[in-house]
Amino acid sequence: LLADLGHADVCEANDAAAASTVLHAQPIDVVLLDVTMPGMDGLSFAAHERLPVVIFVTGDAAHAARAFDVEAADFLVKPVTRERLSRALDRAKRRAALDRGAAEAGVRLRVLDADRERFVDARSIDHLRADAKYVAFDDAGREALVRESLDTLEPRLPDHVRVHRAHLVRLAAI
Repeated sequence: LLADLGHADVCEANDAAAASTVLHAQPIDVVLLDVTMPGMDGLSFAAHERLPVVIFVTGDAAHAARAFDVEAADFLVKPVTRERLSRALDRAKRRAALDRGAAEAGVRLRVLDADRERFVDARSIDHLRADAKYVAFDDAGREALVRESLDTLEPRLPDHVRVHRAHLVRLAAI
């Protein structure tokens, strides 16, 4: 189907380890990822590996909600039709363009709220601290949580410095 849609450069991997190797070897625009893989499942892989835009392709629709928790652009249930794959790739292309625009504008952090997700410009955050499996910070007087580690945030936040193993501080706030 990918070849029919004009996507000639396609790489394949049979498990998470092989996928990680492919992802680090060359630039990848979109990852079509199965939920069920040998070893680590696709949802865990997407949650732990820094991936480009992800489209999950699987035979079990029961995983859809969890797929969007790891920021999937789309979720396809097998058998996949040409039209449905085309729409998913278009959605992934729009997501990638938004991600590039956000990178140029600064780092946006996805904040987990009880009833919705929202994004916060990291340049407005003075102090981030590790809090269990989250990173917490003050957002207009309320505590906000991001589901990333300080280790993954630190390289993305060049205007922040690690002052302790559990704390990042914006340089201009010191």
